[in-house]
Amino acid sequence: MRKNRMLIETTKVKTKALKKAINGKNTYQCEDQFADLSEVVIYRNGRRVKPENYTLFKQGKVQFNDCEKVVQGQVFFEYDRNVKHYKPYSNDLSCDVSEFQDVHNGAEGMMYSFVPDPTGEKRNVLMINCKSLLKEASNMRQQFSLAKYPLTYFKDRIKFFLPEDMKEAMLSYPKAITWFSIQGSWCNFGSSTGQKTDMYSGSANSFGISKPAPDSKELYFHLLCRRRHCDVNIGLENYDDLNDELSSFLVKAGEWITIEREWKVGNPGICNHTIIDSEGRHEFYVNAYNSVCDPENEPERYADRYAGTNPYNVCFPFICKLYTSKELAQYCIDMIGSCYLYYKDYELIEAENVNALNKE
Repeated sequence: MRKNRMLIETTKVKTKALKKAINGKNTYQCEDQFADLSEVVIYRNGRRVKPENYTLFKQGKVQFNDCEKVVQGQVFFEYDRNVKHYKPYSNDLSCDVSEFQDVHNGAEGMMYSFVPDPTGEKRNVLMINCKSLLKEASNMRQQFSLAKYPLTYFKDRIKFFLPEDMKEAMLSYPKAITWFSIQGSWCNFGSSTGQKTDMYSGSANSFGISKPAPDSKELYFHLLCRRRHCDVNIGLENYDDLNDELSSFLVKAGEWITIEREWKVGNPGICNHTIIDSEGRHEFYVNAYNSVCDPENEPERYADRYAGTNPYNVCFPFICKLYTSKELAQYCIDMIGSCYLYYKDYELIEAENVNALNKE
């Protein structure tokens, strides 16, 4: 693993508000949802507004409580924007994944090992492999995430290998495949503990492999961008599927494929993937606008559920995983003896975090 020190950049920002929020009279939204607005100065019609004349909510939404009218487009936020830049590092995934957070379920113990490169290269690679499911399993999952840093932006790269027999097993599966995840990102928004009782928004982006119809002759990449909403009664289990895209190019089996990601939360968000295989480069992305939260529809009544001092708390970039239904995993096990994939050469190219200077 290669690591370098972090750089911190602080700038004074004065930014125009977004359009008037629709869920409150005289309410305006700051375009930077992740800035620390505790020291914010609000300007309206060219003049500084006294704090007693507005209420500032945690997502950078200001609501005026006096009677002064706003000239169109004349609301501004001024604040310090602190950005922590994370220097690149890499892990060849040949012998150690201890730097990453591991999550696994559906089988007894870990479902990964370090094995010879399937192409015959003289080196080891990471294999995620399930050969037997627990009777009580509801799904099959082995994943590794870069969860140490609460990132708001990152670029990374990894190499992925789909074995030929896995492709054939998936193609012979008698149903369409809509859930076979190999990467993703997950963030919680507005929580200091990570528990549902004090969160109220977030996002989930999933990158995987799909078979569009039961009789499809090829597999395709699949990219899903979802927004998570708070329900104070049941927690964060409500989702909007913002964008759901199937690639126009197929998934190559039996060769190493490079996946490059660029991901950013906020307005607008970024969810771009570049796939590099023997046919060249393929660009694949979804429109990730507003993919973390919907600032115009987050009711102020959730304000007392907010637990953190920074509205952005934690992000899990899943660098690699094998996550699918119990039914599909068991079918592959029955057909070829296992459900498995290979990964190697992970690189964090660049990453940053806004206004979380004391969080490692």
